[in-house]
Amino acid sequence: MSRFSIIETKLTERFALLKALHEMDLTPNVPEDWGYGLTTVDLVIMDPFYDGDPTIPVDFSIGVDIGFKFNEDNETFDFICDIELWDKDVSVEEFVEQFTKQYNYVILKNSDREF
Repeated sequence: MSRFSIIETKLTERFALLKALHEMDLTPNVPEDWGYGLTTVDLVIMDPFYDGDPTIPVDFSIGVDIGFKFNEDNETFDFICDIELWDKDVSVEEFVEQFTKQYNYVILKNSDREF
């Protein structure tokens, strides 16, 4: 059983989400397929006492314990993190709110373009 928390979002556009994270001075780790079929990044639980599966694949990550995975059922990106070891200056909820606002700003700013 995983200790990662999955928070559903309404974010659908990959490019806008990546741009929003960059504008927040967060650098997403995005896998590049160099012919090896690598299309995901693994998040890792950093707790040495955790005895479950310490990884979960995501489409892109911020560091090793925060990431986004495309949910094919509702065609949105889920936010995935290890809440027990959350070490940001704001709560998880505030962080989700911040990147959602930035994402919406990117969408509005680029409304004349197609993603």
